[in-house]
Amino acid sequence: MPWWKPENWETTLETLYREIYEETSLKLDLNSKWIPILFWYYLIQENWEKYLQLRYFIEIEDIDEKNLRPNEKWDIDCINYIKLVDIDEICKAIPWLSDSEELDWFMKILNKSIIEHFITQHKSEDKIAERILVFESVRDFLYQINWANTPEKLLEMKAWYCASKHRLLQTVYNKLWYETKLCFIPFSFDMVYLPDFLKD
Repeated sequence: MPWWKPENWETTLETLYREIYEETSLKLDLNSKWIPILFWYYLIQENWEKYLQLRYFIEIEDIDEKNLRPNEKWDIDCINYIKLVDIDEICKAIPWLSDSEELDWFMKILNKSIIEHFITQHKSEDKIAERILVFESVRDFLYQINWANTPEKLLEMKAWYCASKHRLLQTVYNKLWYETKLCFIPFSFDMVYLPDFLKD
């Protein structure tokens, strides 16, 4: 959400709810079941003025995008367009956010790991299609030898060697309730005939 400031001796929460309504038409108040969490703040100094910038997280379920619209008088600083986006889209629009502590803390509040985000992106009512989507996505990442030791780290790098891809698939499939076991077999390319260009 864009910035806002208290008016007429409002509390910070009253300001938050008013601005959400003005900028999205969502009606929330102090009795709402959606509880905002203060998750980050900055001490800002501009010229000779200091103030706190507070950042809240609020998780709201079942938002109908068709009902989202600005609800304030037109102004050069007002909101003109609203769209629901996922975390990946936000990071593309705000590049510095990807490496920020703020995003890390935000994700902890959401209690969703990078693995769970990956799963969410591949969810399907068709369970066979779901398994295929996950498999194809992992299969199509670049082949690269690295020494990341967790599936989460491998997913961040998006470039793995074969064994680590299998390990990631096992982790994701198990979270999707498809019981999966890995069987590691010692193997060398010298054990089979391959043309030299393939060995290289």
